Amino acid sequence: MQRYMGGLLMVALCGYLWKLYWTGTILVYINPRFVPFTLAAIALMALLGGFSLWSGACRGRQSMVGRWTYAAFAMVIAIAWLAPPKALDPAMALQKNAPFAAALNGSGSDGGTAGAPATGPKTIVDLARDPEITQEQLDRLTGTDIDEEAALAQPAVGAKKQVSAIPPAGEITITAENYVEGLEELFAKPDAYAGRPIRVEGFAYRDKDFRPDQFVAARYQIVCCAADATVIGLLAEGMAAPTDAAWVEVRGKLRKGEYQGKPMPVIAVTSLRAMPEPPNPYVYRN
Repeated sequence: MQRYMGGLLMVALCGYLWKLYWTGTILVYINPRFVPFTLAAIALMALLGGFSLWSGACRGRQSMVGRWTYAAFAMVIAIAWLAPPKALDPAMALQKNAPFAAALNGSGSDGGTAGAPATGPKTIVDLARDPEITQEQLDRLTGTDIDEEAALAQPAVGAKKQVSAIPPAGEITITAENYVEGLEELFAKPDAYAGRPIRVEGFAYRDKDFRPDQFVAARYQIVCCAADATVIGLLAEGMAAPTDAAWVEVRGKLRKGEYQGKPMPVIAVTSLRAMPEPPNPYVYRN
């Protein structure tokens, strides 16, 4: 029996991953953009598992792995099959990151927080436009002798037209589909959207220094997988804060406010409505 164990465990793992994909619960663990790679890994492991079973049956090849090693792997796979997939508990939000860290630090390189979501790496043109970077620093950072003026004048190769995540007029609705991009735009232009009505759904996140009428309408953002989940959201104020981790629909008007002396968009709340947790509570960075 031991000569079949490696193949059987491989097939069992493939079956579990396929079940996650088929039921859609794989998105509890990874960003959707990595699903094709997971499917490729499932196919490869299925082939390897089949080959291992064939080797054990036809060649009688004895495995060199000890039975207790197989037992440990079997236990892990059995627990995975028996335990239902579960998204991160909103109550864990305070353990993940500090609110508005990206906005306060002026950078989103940490993957996004309850303030401004993360921004991508700077391009050569971005570096060339930075007034604090000298030509010598630009050459050192890029590893080449780049003409700053030429870099600014040259259009980006394959550049795509940026489409705003926020409509030009009317109520701003922040959904799971435009959550990350919408927040990035609101944080980048708090003046431009001041006075606009807004609707957003999220769980109530409160930090220890918030006033009784302040909370964040938050979501977990996943860049790669659930292990790197961070909290992003909009500060809301003007109404008694809901219970921590409760899911709510927030409506109000945007204004340019501040947190710890730094400007940011704030929702002046006009209504709060309790809502059930959505089937997939995460938002994803594309």
